[in-house]
Amino acid sequence: MAALWKVTYPRRILVQLPTGAGKTHLIAAMVAAAVLTGLRVLILATRTRLVRQLHERLVAFDVRHGCPTSWAGEL
Repeated sequence: MAALWKVTYPRRILVQLPTGAGKTHLIAAMVAAAVLTGLRVLILATRTRLVRQLHERLVAFDVRHGCPTSWAGEL
């Protein structure tokens, strides 16, 4: 399994992996590492289910985060 990492700017990373390869876990781990170093992270997603999956993974990683969406109260 190959991952394509494209650094478009030193602080912007694009990760592309096939379905089931662990993108959500990888994103959560990267966010956790960034937060530990004092950085802020913005994640955008086009599907509510993707935001919910990432929210659940960030909770598992004990990462403090927010979800400024209309359904955030349901989490």
